[in-house]
Amino acid sequence: MAPKKRKLPSTRARTQRVVERDVLTERVPDFVRSSRDAAECLCGACLLPIEEEKVGAIDNCTHLFHYECVEKWSQTENSCPQCKVRFFWMAGYGADQRLSLSKVESKDQEEQEP
Repeated sequence: MAPKKRKLPSTRARTQRVVERDVLTERVPDFVRSSRDAAECLCGACLLPIEEEKVGAIDNCTHLFHYECVEKWSQTENSCPQCKVRFFWMAGYGADQRLSLSKVESKDQEEQEP
């Protein structure tokens, strides 16, 4: 029996309606809640504990970030700092609801001139 093919994350941006309904929902998604409730929830960008109110999440993987970290990262590159999957939307979550949702431009890191 051939191994099952793994479904790869979307390579195109989903519509805002689909993201709001299915991925980065108005209420805190289960993957955000369970990760935040874990004893040691670390930011996927800076690797420091996430202890603040506003948690950042992206649309194509389940890694969590400080909202400020993922916002700053998205200005340089739109791939997850941990798994390198492209993301097109990011959301900020408070205690029990989404506080913000924004579309991210496609970007790649560029080499700096010496």
